[in-house]
Amino acid sequence: APSGARWAEAESYWRTLVSDPDAGFDDELILNAADLVPQVSWGTSPEMVIGIEVHAQINTDTKMYCSCAARSTSELEEANRYVCPVCLGHPGTLPRPNRRAVVRALTLALKLGSVVNERNVFARKNYFYPDLPKGYQISQFELPIVGLGQMTIEVNGEEKVIGVTRAHLEEDAGKSLHEDFHGMSGIDLNRAGTPLLEIVSEP
Repeated sequence: APSGARWAEAESYWRTLVSDPDAGFDDELILNAADLVPQVSWGTSPEMVIGIEVHAQINTDTKMYCSCAARSTSELEEANRYVCPVCLGHPGTLPRPNRRAVVRALTLALKLGSVVNERNVFARKNYFYPDLPKGYQISQFELPIVGLGQMTIEVNGEEKVIGVTRAHLEEDAGKSLHEDFHGMSGIDLNRAGTPLLEIVSEP
């Protein structure tokens, strides 16, 4: 690991640059970042630890927060046919959760032996996406409907238990179309608002 004096020298130099950009670079003080990072020993057999996040479309007749028909991509006859002021995010509209989607989420909770949060909260996940008409996604985070649970799978004849961190209700975005538009993109919002269950596993 680098000495404390070398850290202090580097910190002093970069503070000078931040406070006085016109100070110029001192070749003798420009330090290779690798020199300042302690060497980490990974041992002989590193272990990869990965959690999985699955977005599952819920089989319902209508969308998550409005009464527009929910159709799979293959069933859509024409762009922007199954839309309304709610799933388009018009001002003054009030979304209402799809009862059947909630029941399906509770069914999953029972199958996984999960904790069911009697008080669960919907929140706005704000981000820009061309085919996200509201500019935010109605989702869950701190208090999802489905809490800790587990499922058993079989791998090469051996049973393994996979922990489930959470499963929460949310809505899908629309679809950007690029193939049929030269130099432009089209937006199809039929899928916007389709109910989803986001299932997150333990690592």
